[in-house]
Amino acid sequence: MTSIVYEDEELQAFWLNGSSNFLLIAFGDLVSMANGQTFSVQGPASKSGIACLGIMAKRPNWYPRRNLQQLVSALSALLDPYKERILYGASMGGHGALKAGRLMQASTTIALCPQWSINPSDQTATPLGWSEYYNPETMADMAIEEADLRGAIFLISDPGEVRDEFHRQQITHRSDSVHQINAHFCDHNVTPVLSGTANFLEILTLCRSQSVIKLQATVNQLRRSHFFRKKALIERGLKAKRKLTVGVALRALRTDPLVNEIMRDLPRYLKDDLAADEVLGEMPEFVAYLLNDKTSAVEKFERALELPDHRNIEITLITPFGTNIFYDHKSKSLVHSPSATAGPGCAPVKLFLRNTRLEIYIEGRFTRLSLPRITGDVSLMEYDFEMREGPQGRVVLARNGLFLSADPSGTISCDRNEASQWEFFEVRVTAALL
Repeated sequence: MTSIVYEDEELQAFWLNGSSNFLLIAFGDLVSMANGQTFSVQGPASKSGIACLGIMAKRPNWYPRRNLQQLVSALSALLDPYKERILYGASMGGHGALKAGRLMQASTTIALCPQWSINPSDQTATPLGWSEYYNPETMADMAIEEADLRGAIFLISDPGEVRDEFHRQQITHRSDSVHQINAHFCDHNVTPVLSGTANFLEILTLCRSQSVIKLQATVNQLRRSHFFRKKALIERGLKAKRKLTVGVALRALRTDPLVNEIMRDLPRYLKDDLAADEVLGEMPEFVAYLLNDKTSAVEKFERALELPDHRNIEITLITPFGTNIFYDHKSKSLVHSPSATAGPGCAPVKLFLRNTRLEIYIEGRFTRLSLPRITGDVSLMEYDFEMREGPQGRVVLARNGLFLSADPSGTISCDRNEASQWEFFEVRVTAALL
């Protein structure tokens, strides 16, 4: 059961009953202001039976110290039974949790990309950020000092985000109990990268036990495949090696459900002089078009044929069984298998549409193949496969009236007179720079 237990002109606090022998004190971030109904970690805390005090700001106020002191005094009867107190927050909430460490007798504080201060008087060569929110009447003493900190402290942020790293080092220099956990290539988006009830509980447990090495490994695992990490890699890579970045990123992201969002933002990160770039040209807009699920596969290929000859369109075919296509060097034939179970001697197959022809690409070169019921040991790149629409957005590939087919046995052939279930392939399309 959740209820409001404190409120003043700056703060609103909720109490969540729980069976845990420790108290979680959570501070909301800048994205979510107090609404009288919920607090920042209410979901995972309630699902896990954790006793929790959820503190929310009514405006971007970075939790004024005077108001926190009033809150602690008013709620002493609720706080006193809990000897172990875990303070948690991100960004503005991370600052609030750290600043209140000693005041709230923290055993552990977990702060995701927190600020040390946004007071212009504390300004150095590195911009502090968020200056538009600074209020001298309530935030003049907001810089986190040694006297504010208590217990084990875990600062989780991206060392490559210059502003966040500056704030983290300022906090670290003020305590010997700080553990720095790196969330590389997450920018200021550490909170969504680590979101989810299971992830929250794992991080909470590891911080309570001060399992620093395992905590770092967990953060590494969670960030590695996340959308925001991919987005950050693109943005930073464009500044350093833009052509290489675009070539790699467009392939790596082709199956990401949020790739359209990345591609929509991509032109914003490109410099004006890229408009005349011979390699990129209109590629960001074109790739967004290719990866739009609302566009049929055949329409994409028709659009692809309008491109200059030096452009390459890479095609990944997924069989009706959800498997990938490989070239088996031993049998000199195409097979299909889950990626993780492809046997030795099996090379991944890529298909390219070049100069109106569908060509096969294996291990860095175009390869000569023969398929059943196709005369002669000749290369697939000499065949003009006709691509037709199949059901539910899938496609069929036809050559001389015969259809490419994936057999349940794991073989690939081109010998079917009719297209049915085994001949319907999922197609994924992206641009490739060879």
